[in-house]
Amino acid sequence: MFEHLLKYPMSLYREGVVRFTGPAQLPLELRLLGVIVLAVLVVWLYRRTLRQVGRLRRWGLTVLRVVVLALLLFIIFPPVLLTKDVRVRDRFVAVLVDDSRSMTIPDAAEGASRLESARKILFGGERSGSGGVGGVLDGVRGLCGVRVFRFADRLERLASPDDLKGQGHVTDLFTALKGVDEQLRGVPLAAVVLLTDGNHNTLGDPLNAAMLMTAKRVPVFTVGLGDLTPPPDLEVVSADAPKKVRRKASAEVVVTVRSHGYTQPYTVLLRQDEDVVSKAEVTPRSVSDIQRVTFSVFLDRDGTCVYRVEIPPAENEKIVNNNRRELQVEVEETRLPVLYVEGSPRTEFRFLRGALFEDTDFRIVSILRLGENRFLVQGSEADTELKDGFPRTKDKLFSYEAVIFGDIEASFFTKEQLAMVEAFVSERGGGFLMLGGVNSLNLGGYEGTPVAKMLPVVLSEPTTPYDKRQFRIQVSEGGVTHPIMHQTSDPLANVNVWNSVSPLLGHNLVRGLKPGAVPLMESVLGREPVLAVQDYGIGRTAVFTTGGSWFWQMNRPVGDGLHQRFWKQLVRWLAMGSKPKLSIDLKTLYSSGEPVRVSVKLLGRSLEPVNDAAVRARVEDPFGHADVIPLEWILSEDGVYQGTYVPRDQGEHKVAVTAQYAGAEDKLELQTSFLVGESYVEFSPGWQNALFLRELSARTGGAYYDGTDVSRMVADLGEQVRESAGRRPEVTRHDLWDMPVLFLVVFLALSTEWFIKRRTGLP
Repeated sequence: MFEHLLKYPMSLYREGVVRFTGPAQLPLELRLLGVIVLAVLVVWLYRRTLRQVGRLRRWGLTVLRVVVLALLLFIIFPPVLLTKDVRVRDRFVAVLVDDSRSMTIPDAAEGASRLESARKILFGGERSGSGGVGGVLDGVRGLCGVRVFRFADRLERLASPDDLKGQGHVTDLFTALKGVDEQLRGVPLAAVVLLTDGNHNTLGDPLNAAMLMTAKRVPVFTVGLGDLTPPPDLEVVSADAPKKVRRKASAEVVVTVRSHGYTQPYTVLLRQDEDVVSKAEVTPRSVSDIQRVTFSVFLDRDGTCVYRVEIPPAENEKIVNNNRRELQVEVEETRLPVLYVEGSPRTEFRFLRGALFEDTDFRIVSILRLGENRFLVQGSEADTELKDGFPRTKDKLFSYEAVIFGDIEASFFTKEQLAMVEAFVSERGGGFLMLGGVNSLNLGGYEGTPVAKMLPVVLSEPTTPYDKRQFRIQVSEGGVTHPIMHQTSDPLANVNVWNSVSPLLGHNLVRGLKPGAVPLMESVLGREPVLAVQDYGIGRTAVFTTGGSWFWQMNRPVGDGLHQRFWKQLVRWLAMGSKPKLSIDLKTLYSSGEPVRVSVKLLGRSLEPVNDAAVRARVEDPFGHADVIPLEWILSEDGVYQGTYVPRDQGEHKVAVTAQYAGAEDKLELQTSFLVGESYVEFSPGWQNALFLRELSARTGGAYYDGTDVSRMVADLGEQVRESAGRRPEVTRHDLWDMPVLFLVVFLALSTEWFIKRRTGLP
């Protein structure tokens, strides 16, 4: 009844004080004097009128009128009830529980997982029923209000202990701390309790987010879960391979593995589907060791190849989720355009061209000089420009990805054409190969030309003749595992295959190799370079100092593919760096929920960056659902367009990019794919990051606990809650002008006055 009449409970009036607002902010004594003056004034005004009634009624009417006027003044100059919020029960503690996958690691007491340990700390030994050992929440709820959240990549309220499943793919402490500040804005927060292993592995610095708590004087109490020392563990740190590889080419899968606590050898497997493609034995060199393993895979089928690098779990290994990585390689089906210029119809020309022509992966265009201003052009009959010899414009030359010079002298080309060939490699990223011959290299007069500048060898004097002696070759140390020399997956067997080839007849002598060159093949006598390669600009170059490789084909058994395989792999390797007009930059593997940044590079006809095109990407998930993403020019880099896609499901995602130049009707189209798989970042490293948790709590004025100091943490929280309540009392204003009792009294007073006047005949 008290609260219904006076609007607020009696306890609030006991804790607070009544104050008047507005211009009537006067001492209580002056207010009482004003009421007395008002009463005297009412008596004086009504003295004649009230003489018509008896003395008792006269005083009654006067009192009623004074009461009404006093209450009206009370409402006009409204009073307020001011209370100070110093009650501990009005404070709150936010509890944040890490619900990421690393919390499932069973390295807590008695073999329990970190998540099970967190449940026990919070909810006690028994999560349901009574009689169990109480947890932190029981102790804290006896002091103040509690809000419990779980977090991984985002923060959300925890409805039940059973909702803690440890399925989050990342641990985002930054979002957790920032999110609790946003979700509990306006709530008198006394402290934050954070239960985690401390392995933050996303963008955003948690220490910066903790500054928000520091500014509000809200300490963060951290509870570290998990083993403090690195447990025995085997881990696949990374697995990388080329994004795209042409069909029937070799690719290297480079794997970084880490071991800790193991000294015995372990096996690294490379699987395609469930088949073991290759394997390697790794022997740790110390208790904590990192090594690199390289697998060579030969890709002879079209489409996307998905591989998995895997280390079988060792004995007593607790963290096994980081023992594997997935990657994918796209095998291109497009034909590789090659331009081959030969000075005479020699046997090498016929065999080399035939090796590339027979493979549908190549589009071989050859220019054979038959005489002065007479050429035989094969593979591009409709191209009238090539009927006059070598291309004279960049646009035409840059349409190829590899260029081969045969037995032809430098004077056949103009200075501009030789400079174009150098730009073809350094700027366009194409591949260039020069073959040996009587009119090639030294006697060909290439010394001092742009072509000689990019060759992997230093040319001899222009008068150095072509050595027509027969010689045998051997594989150089750098060529044993090189993709060009690949004939079989076994390195030793690969060397034996090359040792069995027939001798060659004739080669060009050179001074030696340039510093950046890699020798792949050399003569047995004198160790003269026969095949050498190097990177130049953004492209690749090679020199094959003989014109007699056709001997290999003639002296091998029928059906043996050594000669054809060698030339195909050499040309493919050269063309790997060629720069297309439209290219897509994507990783091969993304984790679930990880944003995919689709980055596209667009070049014009002369390979100049284009910034005003319409570019978009169509991304199709494994279930056939497609999203169209507009790609915008990023302004900071010419020709680069970007957009973001967030995958929802695991599996292969297909990407189709279309680009249309401004004012043009034709479109460029390019397709690729990426794989969305399981994330392993949660398990690297796999132990508790106690150093970080100590720093986080210290910066906010909190404390760190190792999971066994539950009672001490509850006591510290109690002190913090009481200190927070007393340190920061909040004054709350409660309006009193609209109390029901005021209007009830005014109504009763006016009604009584009217009734008395009617009974006595007063106006």
